[in-house]
Amino acid sequence: KEIHIIDDNFAARKDHVYSFCRELMRRKIRIPFSCSNGMRLESMDPEILKLMRSVGFYSVAVGIESGSDKILSDMKKQTTTEKIRQRVAMVRAAGIEVTGLFIVGYPTETIADVMKTIDFARKLPLNRAAFTSFLPLPGSPISKTLQKQGALCEEQWKDFSFYSSKHSYAPAISAAQLAKLVKTAFVRFYLRPRPLFYFARN
Repeated sequence: KEIHIIDDNFAARKDHVYSFCRELMRRKIRIPFSCSNGMRLESMDPEILKLMRSVGFYSVAVGIESGSDKILSDMKKQTTTEKIRQRVAMVRAAGIEVTGLFIVGYPTETIADVMKTIDFARKLPLNRAAFTSFLPLPGSPISKTLQKQGALCEEQWKDFSFYSSKHSYAPAISAAQLAKLVKTAFVRFYLRPRPLFYFARN
């Protein structure tokens, strides 16, 4: 009854998205589609969103990561909170639901930065949000940096969990504080009239 595309790079090449959508049209396939694993905001424009919506795409998840411009810069995201606002509004204007994906506890982050992220998430026109603990995934540049600093040991891999990290890689945030911040983010985002109405309606 529904198809989820689990591919972070689905929209990396627009010609691929166009050909996929046109093939759905040619075959007259009418099934709801969702990109639930995340699409890059910069890969979307009004034309491609209109086409996706016309063939059944109703929801996308986007990696926003942080509501702090400083942390976005540290993450080398090559975007700003203002650009994110504009892009999320563009997706919503196309009639597509948006799930925001956020990271809590990046190594250079402070509690104040996390609170900026929570406030930012609440102000965006998101349908859903997911807040996960920072994890230095194997092979990523930040994992290599942490290894050089002696902040990442092999013994910690067994504790890897996006939702219940037993370790904090941010010196300014303890593991206990990180766990509490993740819970706070979910509570503050969802316990509001707009998200509650959305879930009741759906």
